[in-house]
This record gives sequence, structure tokens and C-alpha cells, in this order.
Amino acid sequence: ALPISEFEPFLQMSSESAQILKSYLSITVGHVLPAWIRYFDIDGDQEVTLQEFVQALEKLKFKENAEEFFRNIDEDDSGYLTLYEVDEKCADQWAAFRHWAAATFTSEDDMIAKLRGTILQLDGDRRRHPSRDAEPGNPATQSFDKDQFLENAPRY
Repeated sequence: ALPISEFEPFLQMSSESAQILKSYLSITVGHVLPAWIRYFDIDGDQEVTLQEFVQALEKLKFKENAEEFFRNIDEDDSGYLTLYEVDEKCADQWAAFRHWAAATFTSEDDMIAKLRGTILQLDGDRRRHPSRDAEPGNPATQSFDKDQFLENAPRY
């Protein structure tokens, strides 16, 4: 078995590359998680291939060698990155939120309805629930604003 000191240079490269990437994503997008979801893990499979990584960094106008960064961050040489390899704390928070949402809501519509509250809107002579009776193609009926989220999220 090799002593741990043999691995330290690789761990340091991984850590430095991940830190540079985290900083860049925080500056360009505002936070690692929305950047990860919007640009890297577009298909939601929790794994980012080299091709996905390179495409994401091109969209974000990252000037460094994307392939080298990928290899440095891919600690286990799996050929893909996970959010844990980029930002462990963020990955833990994202996993906890996803677990909470799956345990709390039965569907995306259920989540929207519950976080919106039980606001009923009058529509002529019949009552209409904003998310259950949403009009197709009208995203306004399928969303909620920050105040609604903050008001209703603590209930669950």
C-alpha cells in the first residue's frame, strides 16, 4: 500500500481546481447550485460527463483548460463529476432539500400548490385553484414568488 503522502499532490490539485471553479461559479452565476443545475447537470442524472463539463464552461466563458480542470476535480477517476466533488457542503444541502421535498410533496404540482398556500381565486361563478386548474402554457399559473415561498415553506 502507498503512503497517504503519495496522494497529497493529487488531492491538493483537486481541491484547488474545485475551489477555483466554485469561486468562478459564485462570481458568474451567484451560487454553485444554480450554476450546477442550469449549466452542468442539465439532464438531472447527478453526473456530469467531460463533454457536459466542457460545454458548460464554454457557455460560462471560462478561459482555463476545461479538460484539465475536469481531470483534477474527478478524484475517483470515474469519468464523470458529481456536485460532491465540486462543493461537498452545497451537495449535502441539495440532497437534504431533495429528500425533504420528496417526503413532503407528491408531485411538482403538489409542491407548487402547498408552497403557494391555499389561495383560491374566483373565476366567474366557480372557484379555481391556481395550480390545479392552471392554463397550459401559462407559466404564471405554475409558479410562486419569493414571498409566497417564504410564507408557506415553514408549514412543511
